[in-house]
Amino acid sequence: MVNRSIVNEIMKTYINRIQNILGGLLCLVFVTIVVSCVKDATVGSTYLTANQVESSPEAQMALLRGVASHMTSCNNNGANCDAGYPGIMYLRECYGEDFPVSNDAYSYYFHEENANSLTYRGYYLMSFYYSLINNCNNVIGSINPAAASAASLNNLGIALTYRSLAYLDLARFMEYQPTGYESIDQEAKTQWNCMKLTVSIVTPNMTPEQLKNNPRVPFYTMYRFILKDLNDAEQYLLKYTPTSAVYPNINVVYGMKARFWLELASRFDAMPEDLSEQLKNENANDGYAPLGITTAADCYQKAADYAEKAKAECSPMTQEQYQNPTTGFNTIADKSWMWIMRNSSKDEVQDLYYYYSFLGQMVSEPTWAMAQYGGLFRCITNRLYSQMDANDWRRYCWVSEEAAGADKIPEGYRSNMTNEQWKTLPAYANLKFRSRSMTDNYEGRFADYPLMRMEEMIFIHAEAMAKLGNVAAAAGEITDFVNNHRQTQPTYQCPANDLATFMENMMVQKRIEFWGEGVVMWDYKRLRLAINRAYSGTNYLENYRLRTKEGFVAPWMNVRFPSEYETKTNPAAVGSPDPSQVVKAE
Repeated sequence: MVNRSIVNEIMKTYINRIQNILGGLLCLVFVTIVVSCVKDATVGSTYLTANQVESSPEAQMALLRGVASHMTSCNNNGANCDAGYPGIMYLRECYGEDFPVSNDAYSYYFHEENANSLTYRGYYLMSFYYSLINNCNNVIGSINPAAASAASLNNLGIALTYRSLAYLDLARFMEYQPTGYESIDQEAKTQWNCMKLTVSIVTPNMTPEQLKNNPRVPFYTMYRFILKDLNDAEQYLLKYTPTSAVYPNINVVYGMKARFWLELASRFDAMPEDLSEQLKNENANDGYAPLGITTAADCYQKAADYAEKAKAECSPMTQEQYQNPTTGFNTIADKSWMWIMRNSSKDEVQDLYYYYSFLGQMVSEPTWAMAQYGGLFRCITNRLYSQMDANDWRRYCWVSEEAAGADKIPEGYRSNMTNEQWKTLPAYANLKFRSRSMTDNYEGRFADYPLMRMEEMIFIHAEAMAKLGNVAAAAGEITDFVNNHRQTQPTYQCPANDLATFMENMMVQKRIEFWGEGVVMWDYKRLRLAINRAYSGTNYLENYRLRTKEGFVAPWMNVRFPSEYETKTNPAAVGSPDPSQVVKAE
């Protein structure tokens, strides 16, 4: 068992590195890199001139491979969660209420889980996402749509879709939403004046002077910017057939629009004053897209329509795909996984950093991962587990109390472990995420990761329909999904008594379905759902038993905007409060 001081030393090293790197990196992201993106580019060891990129779809595709590769790149900045986008998915799970750890001695996320020492997380997120944006801008800035070939327009659509993902994530992470804790909410309003601000927009055609005076934009500007990217991507990808699911097609664009419109619908439904502010700025002279809506209901309808279009010709994961002991949640599930990330080279799974990797921290069975090495088993909460129907085969994605410590692998479970190894698994440890190898950490970390599943579209469509007044139909949609695709017998019934009851039960099913995938944190923030890890009998460790206020955002979900270094190069970008220790363990 490692001493906590060792992990603290790792954190100190990380903080020192990230300070040194980001002192120049945020400047690099906002100034130097972006200015260069419309000039020349280097891919691997190949130097490409601007003319080569502009005239060659193959050169553009080389840059797009860099975009896709960045999603799973690790150890870029020395961060303990630096496992690329999968690491950010894991981080979002740590912010929620369904992701306890059995033993935290080897946890690199303990600060996030107990909402303490959160000052530096924003540095890493800004670094990752703006590097992704820069990679996208390399492509976007090299293509003139008016003169581009069909292949180049496809490439442009791919880059725009990735950029919309980056900005939607950043906006949701960084915009400060009320927490119900007066001291920090007041600090956000008066000291920082950061309410309703997202992040700075960086595009390929910006000058160094513009980048040095580039304020964080309000939500109503960011929404129109993202919609412009998605509208253009929809136009350019309408007839595109990708060679790999790492490259988005038209259904993915529809899925991104479904996410986008549900985000806006929830906001404008809860805060009509924000809708009024959006409408006042609908036709600003900035080249971004007007939303073309007048009510929250318009947004819900668009969310439902795009979700329906996104999942056309798709089908949910099968039980075999979900529970396969070798390929479960590490290999693309045809018909379900619409957009993926993929580790495809040894450079992306460096041996030295296996313990930082998503699978290294997540999987329970392999001898090489942190669970078997140090007792770091990622679990589901006993409360959420108990809410699964008795006929729901997803129950076997976690170890029940009765199955934990059994002499042999109990009936219903599928595992590559021996009976003796099975005894090491604690109650509620996850068997959802698997490794392709039980013993080889290289082979075991070659994996696909879901970036968008069609099942998410089912939930978006159902929620939007319910909010439009069709609660019975929405409940029927969730009932049909669970009974037809997640149960051995059709005994589940989603309540349709009223909207509030439906939403509560719908969220239970969504939390079960997307456990570990980093999806549900966005729901908690947009719906202002309380976190409760401190209920009687909780299986959260004592230090992480946090409880937040109903109707407000958990403070740590407002990621602190790192102002110390950014203000040196872009003083127009204001910071935001540090949410550390606003909520303490009970």
